[in-house]
Amino acid sequence: MAQVQQFERAFPSPDKRVQRPATVNYDLVCVGFGPEGLALAAAIKDNSSSSNVLFLEQNTSFSSGFQNNTEIISTSFLHDLATLRDPTSQFTFLNYLQVHGKLENFLAHSETVAAPGSDFHGYMEWAAQKCADCVKYGQEVSGVSQISGSRWSITSRDVKTGNVQTLVSRKVVFGSKDGLRIAQEENVVPVADESEALQIFRATEAARESLNSATKDLSINSRYSQLCIKAVEVHNSIFVDAEPLFIRAML
Repeated sequence: MAQVQQFERAFPSPDKRVQRPATVNYDLVCVGFGPEGLALAAAIKDNSSSSNVLFLEQNTSFSSGFQNNTEIISTSFLHDLATLRDPTSQFTFLNYLQVHGKLENFLAHSETVAAPGSDFHGYMEWAAQKCADCVKYGQEVSGVSQISGSRWSITSRDVKTGNVQTLVSRKVVFGSKDGLRIAQEENVVPVADESEALQIFRATEAARESLNSATKDLSINSRYSQLCIKAVEVHNSIFVDAEPLFIRAML
């Protein structure tokens, strides 16, 4: 009972019950917009898989994951957001360098396939800006629950205003340092005699535990080497009616 009261105090609604929209708002809602979420967003945009997607990020701006701009990416710079699936993509690192007039200088001074953190940090922020139309920053997700086999309810709070919104999506993905994970039906186990608020509370905790249990303290190089590959896997699992993406080369 204490858990229900705590939940309802934190996220009140006009009639003190959890409100759910009647219609599906999105094809996909992704919780988290770090490098992993950005790789998925880039894949969706390149493939025109859906214009009805939304990424919710708790931070008020994009973070590339670099501790400082002097860090060196020891993995190949071709392990970027897009090259492995489509070297002609607008989201490749080389395209970023070309657009900003840095390509010739980069090639002249690059003796290896490694890239300075300053270049990759700028590249990721540039790519994130290209996806700004499908991202909401400053959104703390407080509830994820399954309404039916093809509908999920996502509740988030604006960290600046405190306003709470409830969205409905056909699919939900969690983005973390460990990669991207699709919310699974078995994460939600309703109990007949529990209130609706407590069921959503338990569903949210189950989803978080599923995500956190696999999250590791991965190095920036480990994270970046898998960005494109994991994004392709998740994309193809969600957008089954869209043109599938493929990894064209293992670099």
